Amino acid sequence: MTHPSPSRPTILQTEWSTGWGGQEIRTLDEMQGLREQFNFHVACRPEAEFGRLAEAAGFPVTYLPFKGRLDRVTIGGLRRVIHQQAIRVIHTHSSIDAYCGGIAGRLTRTSVVRTRHLMLTEKPGIKLKLLYGWLTNTVICTGEHIRQTLITSGACTPDRAVTLRPGVDLNRFTQSVESAAEARRLIRTQWNLSEDAFVVGIIAMLRMKKGHRLLLDAFSRCLAHAPHAHLMIIGEGPARAQIEKRIIELNLQRHVTMTGYQDAIPAYLQSLDLCAVPSYEEACSQVTLQAMVAGIPVLGSNVGGLPELITPGETGLLFPCGDVEALASCLLYSVDNPDALRRMRVSAAEHAQAHFSREAQLENLAGVYRRLFNQCID
Repeated sequence: MTHPSPSRPTILQTEWSTGWGGQEIRTLDEMQGLREQFNFHVACRPEAEFGRLAEAAGFPVTYLPFKGRLDRVTIGGLRRVIHQQAIRVIHTHSSIDAYCGGIAGRLTRTSVVRTRHLMLTEKPGIKLKLLYGWLTNTVICTGEHIRQTLITSGACTPDRAVTLRPGVDLNRFTQSVESAAEARRLIRTQWNLSEDAFVVGIIAMLRMKKGHRLLLDAFSRCLAHAPHAHLMIIGEGPARAQIEKRIIELNLQRHVTMTGYQDAIPAYLQSLDLCAVPSYEEACSQVTLQAMVAGIPVLGSNVGGLPELITPGETGLLFPCGDVEALASCLLYSVDNPDALRRMRVSAAEHAQAHFSREAQLENLAGVYRRLFNQCID
């Protein structure tokens, strides 16, 4: 374990979630990217994958039950950590830990920042004002639509909310023409896909809200016109059995590859002709940013933060959320218009590399932390 440096301020990261998805990946990546500037201490549930991986990365972890919003054991445990580790800022990420961390911050007069990773679905009212106003100094929103919703609902004032999208490691996702071609060849060879196959990929946890079933239904409509098309489903999750059942129902076994969870996302992106993000909910899709940086056009639903990232016809395509026929039409357009797709590849890469770098995002986050060091919740 890396020992905290007394010369660096310490930030407490709290997380109620036990899963491992975009939210947790982003948080750990930010901790690793800023560990030369700040110390980090993690508080999470004993079964949390985030805690295990944070420990493996060298960060100290305190395990607490987080049984509810007012869990006295957890709040007491957080107060002890705050005093023992001289915590300067508490950074919360999910609803339960936002309440526990916010209350602990109030009781110890410690600054609190909350990242809202997901789309905002709660109704305006006292609950939102309590969580994003009284218990929080600053809210980091992963999309401008989330920030505007919080402001218009009266949950917090404009000066307390900032939009900070995930950043992309340009060195990892930007490859030379030769390296990209080799990655494409290797992945396609591994999964027995021909070079001339038109490969559509979805990279996401297998959850129904990610739109896998919608994509399967739309893809099946395209095969009569595009028999060389192939769908690659990259990821793992609780909806695997439902997705496999739908593949069989549509008789798509020869046209769909399920790879399971994969770490080599840059290589898998290069194997694709089109990256699909047909989600029903999407605050700010990290894979969309990664695909764009890698020069892969994205076909996304017009929900949440996706319209903030994708310019239709320039950096990708958008379709009405949940509309299977519109999604099928976009898939066929992509197959039939290779020149347009090539133009989108170039535009997507140029735009994303200029605006979504990890370095810029980390420095913006560090600025939020610094502004909070001498604040307490008022």
